[in-house]
Amino acid sequence: MSLVRAIEQFNRGEFFECHETIEDIWVAESGPRKQFLQGILHVAVGLLHLERGNLSGSLSQFGKALSKLDPYRPGREGIDLEQLLPAVQGARQYVLELSSGRTPPPLSPIRIQLGTP
Repeated sequence: MSLVRAIEQFNRGEFFECHETIEDIWVAESGPRKQFLQGILHVAVGLLHLERGNLSGSLSQFGKALSKLDPYRPGREGIDLEQLLPAVQGARQYVLELSSGRTPPPLSPIRIQLGTP
């Protein structure tokens, strides 16, 4: 399994499949890479929860993602975290508004961009 495959799945909106692919990679890892992969996994699971209407699960996953990925700014393994983390923060804010009964503007799709070291 490869991280590139997981990112392709993520960008197609296949969040469950992305989760499965990253989990296969993550299990064999240790150290900083394991935490980094887990952060990406949390983003995918947060979006999966959002699709399924589990707002509290989504909030929890987005919070974990932000915490785990922030130390790897500006990027790692080609993933542009300067683009991804603000998008995740925006998704978290979107879910907070939904949770409070407000109707936020539509959430823009979150994509993982490659190209940063």
